[in-house]
Amino acid sequence: METDWAESRAKLPEEGIRGLLTKTLGFLYSTSELDKFRARVEKSPEDGMMEVYISHRGMEEVAVDQNTRWQPRPVDADLEAKMMRRFAMRFGVEEKLAKQLVPDAGAKEVQAARAALVDEGLALEVNGTIEKVWRQVGLALDRKGVVVEDRDRSAYIYFVRYLDTSEDPKTGKSWLSSLAFWRKKESFTNQFRIRMEATEDNTVEIYVLDRDDDDAAEEPTREILKLLYDELK
Repeated sequence: METDWAESRAKLPEEGIRGLLTKTLGFLYSTSELDKFRARVEKSPEDGMMEVYISHRGMEEVAVDQNTRWQPRPVDADLEAKMMRRFAMRFGVEEKLAKQLVPDAGAKEVQAARAALVDEGLALEVNGTIEKVWRQVGLALDRKGVVVEDRDRSAYIYFVRYLDTSEDPKTGKSWLSSLAFWRKKESFTNQFRIRMEATEDNTVEIYVLDRDDDDAAEEPTREILKLLYDELK
Protein backbone atom coordinates (compact mmCIF):
# COMPACT_ATOMS: atom_id res chain seq x y z
CA MET A 1 0.00 0.00 0.00
CA GLU A 2 1.36 3.41 -0.94
CA THR A 3 0.14 6.93 -0.20
CA ASP A 4 0.08 9.85 -2.62
CA TRP A 5 2.63 12.64 -2.29
CA ALA A 6 1.57 14.69 0.74
CA GLU A 7 2.66 18.10 1.94
CA SER A 8 3.70 18.40 5.55
CA ARG A 9 1.37 21.08 6.90
CA ALA A 10 3.21 20.96 10.22
CA LYS A 11 6.14 22.75 8.58
CA LEU A 12 4.08 25.78 7.60
CA PRO A 13 4.57 28.95 9.67
CA GLU A 14 1.59 29.66 11.91
CA GLU A 15 2.47 32.96 13.53
CA GLY A 16 1.15 36.44 12.77
CA ILE A 17 -0.87 37.37 9.70
CA ARG A 18 0.61 34.47 7.70
CA GLY A 19 -0.68 31.99 10.25
CA LEU A 20 -4.12 33.60 10.14
CA LEU A 21 -4.27 33.44 6.34
CA THR A 22 -2.95 29.89 6.28
CA LYS A 23 -5.62 28.72 8.72
CA THR A 24 -8.32 30.61 6.83
CA LEU A 25 -7.46 29.83 3.20
CA GLY A 26 -5.12 26.90 3.51
CA PHE A 27 -3.61 27.12 0.04
CA LEU A 28 -1.75 30.44 0.20
CA TYR A 29 1.45 28.91 1.50
CA SER A 30 3.03 25.57 0.84
CA THR A 31 6.16 23.79 1.94
CA SER A 32 9.03 22.89 -0.36
CA GLU A 33 8.97 19.27 0.81
CA LEU A 34 6.64 16.38 0.01
CA ASP A 35 6.42 12.94 1.58
CA LYS A 36 5.17 9.54 0.47
CA PHE A 37 4.88 6.38 2.54
CA ARG A 38 4.67 2.69 1.64
CA ALA A 39 3.36 0.00 3.99
CA ARG A 40 4.19 -3.65 3.27
CA VAL A 41 2.88 -6.70 5.14
CA GLU A 42 4.80 -9.95 4.89
CA LYS A 43 4.37 -13.35 6.51
CA SER A 44 6.95 -13.97 9.22
CA PRO A 45 9.03 -17.15 9.48
CA GLU A 46 7.44 -17.50 12.94
CA ASP A 47 4.11 -19.32 12.81
CA GLY A 48 1.07 -17.10 13.18
CA MET A 49 3.06 -13.86 12.89
CA MET A 50 3.15 -11.08 10.30
CA GLU A 51 5.83 -8.44 9.71
CA VAL A 52 4.93 -4.84 8.85
CA TYR A 53 7.37 -2.50 7.10
CA ILE A 54 6.81 1.23 6.65
CA SER A 55 9.15 3.21 4.41
CA HIS A 56 9.45 6.89 3.56
CA ARG A 57 10.37 8.69 0.35
CA GLY A 58 10.79 12.44 0.15
CA MET A 59 11.02 15.14 -2.50
CA GLU A 60 12.23 18.69 -2.17
CA GLU A 61 11.81 21.72 -4.42
CA VAL A 62 15.10 23.38 -5.37
CA ALA A 63 15.93 26.46 -7.42
CA VAL A 64 17.64 25.84 -10.79
CA ASP A 65 18.35 28.63 -13.29
CA GLN A 66 15.57 30.94 -12.07
CA ASN A 67 13.14 28.03 -12.01
CA THR A 68 12.37 25.29 -9.53
CA ARG A 69 12.34 21.54 -9.84
CA TRP A 70 11.60 18.59 -7.59
CA GLN A 71 14.32 16.15 -6.65
CA PRO A 72 14.60 13.27 -4.15
CA ARG A 73 15.69 14.02 -0.61
CA PRO A 74 17.11 11.59 1.97
CA VAL A 75 14.89 9.11 3.74
CA ASP A 76 13.60 10.42 7.08
CA ALA A 77 13.86 7.50 9.53
CA ASP A 78 12.11 9.52 12.26
CA LEU A 79 9.06 9.93 10.02
CA GLU A 80 9.08 6.17 9.41
CA ALA A 81 9.12 5.60 13.18
CA LYS A 82 6.23 8.02 13.74
CA MET A 83 4.12 6.34 11.07
CA MET A 84 4.89 2.91 12.53
CA ARG A 85 3.76 4.10 15.98
CA ARG A 86 0.50 5.41 14.50
CA PHE A 87 -0.01 2.09 12.73
CA ALA A 88 0.53 0.18 15.97
CA MET A 89 -1.85 2.46 17.88
CA ARG A 90 -4.59 1.79 15.31
CA PHE A 91 -4.30 -1.87 16.28
CA GLY A 92 -4.78 -1.11 19.95
CA VAL A 93 -1.23 -0.54 21.18
CA GLU A 94 -1.16 2.21 23.81
CA GLU A 95 0.76 5.34 22.84
CA LYS A 96 3.29 5.00 25.68
CA LEU A 97 4.10 1.41 24.73
CA ALA A 98 4.26 2.30 21.02
CA LYS A 99 6.90 4.94 21.78
CA GLN A 100 8.93 2.38 23.75
CA LEU A 101 8.71 -0.24 21.01
CA VAL A 102 9.43 2.19 18.15
CA PRO A 103 11.71 5.02 19.35
CA ASP A 104 12.81 7.83 17.07
CA ALA A 105 15.84 6.99 14.97
CA GLY A 106 17.86 9.67 16.76
CA ALA A 107 17.09 8.08 20.13
CA LYS A 108 18.70 4.74 19.39
CA GLU A 109 21.91 3.38 17.96
CA VAL A 110 21.23 2.51 14.34
CA GLN A 111 22.98 -0.65 13.18
CA ALA A 112 23.47 0.07 9.51
CA ALA A 113 24.35 -2.67 7.10
CA ARG A 114 27.88 -2.75 5.70
CA ALA A 115 27.74 -3.31 1.97
CA ALA A 116 30.30 -3.45 -0.83
CA LEU A 117 29.96 -3.77 -4.59
CA VAL A 118 32.20 -6.54 -5.96
CA ASP A 119 32.95 -8.21 -9.29
CA GLU A 120 32.90 -4.85 -11.12
CA GLY A 121 29.48 -3.99 -9.73
CA LEU A 122 27.84 -7.28 -10.74
CA ALA A 123 27.40 -8.51 -7.16
CA LEU A 124 26.75 -6.96 -3.78
CA GLU A 125 28.06 -8.23 -0.45
CA VAL A 126 26.35 -7.26 2.81
CA ASN A 127 27.50 -8.17 6.31
CA GLY A 128 24.92 -9.88 8.52
CA THR A 129 22.68 -12.88 8.76
CA ILE A 130 20.53 -13.66 5.75
CA GLU A 131 17.29 -12.98 7.67
CA LYS A 132 18.56 -9.55 8.67
CA VAL A 133 19.78 -8.73 5.16
CA TRP A 134 16.47 -9.98 3.69
CA ARG A 135 14.62 -7.37 5.75
CA GLN A 136 17.15 -4.64 4.93
CA VAL A 137 16.95 -5.31 1.18
CA GLY A 138 13.15 -5.32 1.27
CA LEU A 139 13.11 -1.97 3.06
CA ALA A 140 15.70 -0.56 0.64
CA LEU A 141 13.53 -1.56 -2.34
CA ASP A 142 10.54 0.13 -0.73
CA ARG A 143 12.50 3.31 -0.03
CA LYS A 144 13.66 3.44 -3.66
CA GLY A 145 10.13 2.99 -4.95
CA VAL A 146 10.89 -0.29 -6.71
CA VAL A 147 7.84 -2.44 -7.46
CA VAL A 148 8.13 -5.85 -5.76
CA GLU A 149 5.72 -8.15 -7.58
CA ASP A 150 6.43 -11.28 -5.54
CA ARG A 151 8.90 -12.81 -3.11
CA ASP A 152 10.08 -16.28 -2.17
CA ARG A 153 11.41 -16.05 1.36
CA SER A 154 12.35 -19.72 1.49
CA ALA A 155 14.76 -19.14 -1.43
CA TYR A 156 15.51 -15.49 -0.51
CA ILE A 157 14.42 -14.05 -3.85
CA TYR A 158 12.59 -10.79 -4.58
CA PHE A 159 10.79 -10.58 -7.93
CA VAL A 160 10.90 -6.95 -9.01
CA ARG A 161 9.80 -4.94 -12.01
CA TYR A 162 11.14 -1.51 -12.78
CA LEU A 163 8.22 0.83 -13.02
CA ASP A 164 9.59 4.28 -12.36
CA THR A 165 7.39 5.51 -9.49
CA SER A 166 9.71 8.38 -8.56
CA GLU A 167 8.01 10.99 -10.71
CA ASP A 168 8.01 14.70 -10.07
CA PRO A 169 4.78 15.08 -8.03
CA LYS A 170 3.98 18.39 -9.73
CA THR A 171 4.75 17.63 -13.39
CA GLY A 172 4.34 13.86 -13.45
CA LYS A 173 7.72 13.47 -15.16
CA SER A 174 10.24 11.02 -13.83
CA TRP A 175 13.24 12.45 -12.03
CA LEU A 176 15.16 9.43 -13.36
CA SER A 177 14.21 10.08 -16.98
CA SER A 178 17.67 11.46 -17.70
CA LEU A 179 19.28 8.08 -17.05
CA ALA A 180 19.68 5.97 -20.17
CA PHE A 181 18.76 2.74 -18.40
CA TRP A 182 15.36 4.06 -17.34
CA ARG A 183 14.61 5.49 -20.80
CA LYS A 184 14.80 2.13 -22.51
CA LYS A 185 11.32 0.83 -23.22
CA GLU A 186 12.26 -2.76 -22.47
CA SER A 187 13.30 -1.77 -18.95
CA PHE A 188 9.64 -1.22 -18.10
CA THR A 189 8.59 -4.73 -19.14
CA ASN A 190 11.43 -6.94 -17.88
CA GLN A 191 11.14 -8.69 -14.56
CA PHE A 192 14.25 -9.22 -12.48
CA ARG A 193 15.05 -11.50 -9.57
CA ILE A 194 17.16 -10.31 -6.68
CA ARG A 195 18.65 -13.41 -5.08
CA MET A 196 20.50 -13.63 -1.77
CA GLU A 197 22.92 -16.35 -0.70
CA ALA A 198 24.52 -16.67 2.74
CA THR A 199 28.23 -17.43 3.01
CA GLU A 200 30.17 -18.99 5.87
CA ASP A 201 31.66 -15.70 7.09
CA ASN A 202 28.36 -14.00 8.11
CA THR A 203 28.11 -12.27 4.75
CA VAL A 204 25.26 -12.33 2.24
CA GLU A 205 25.94 -12.14 -1.49
CA ILE A 206 23.27 -10.53 -3.69
CA TYR A 207 22.86 -11.19 -7.42
CA VAL A 208 20.45 -10.01 -10.12
CA LEU A 209 18.87 -12.60 -12.42
CA ASP A 210 16.45 -12.33 -15.32
CA ARG A 211 13.02 -13.95 -15.40
CA ASP A 212 14.56 -17.19 -16.74
CA ASP A 213 16.83 -17.40 -13.69
CA ASP A 214 19.93 -16.60 -15.75
CA ASP A 215 22.37 -13.78 -15.00
CA ALA A 216 20.75 -10.47 -15.98
CA ALA A 217 22.46 -8.15 -18.45
CA GLU A 218 25.32 -6.13 -17.01
CA GLU A 219 23.73 -2.69 -17.35
CA PRO A 220 20.52 -3.35 -15.38
CA THR A 221 22.46 -5.49 -12.89
CA ARG A 222 24.78 -2.61 -12.05
CA GLU A 223 21.87 -0.13 -11.84
CA ILE A 224 19.82 -2.33 -9.50
CA LEU A 225 22.73 -3.22 -7.22
CA LYS A 226 23.88 0.42 -7.12
CA LEU A 227 20.42 1.43 -5.88
CA LEU A 228 20.66 -1.16 -3.11
CA TYR A 229 24.24 -0.25 -2.29
CA ASP A 230 23.36 3.45 -1.89
CA GLU A 231 20.70 2.51 0.65
CA LEU A 232 22.67 -0.17 2.53
CA LYS A 233 26.22 1.18 2.63
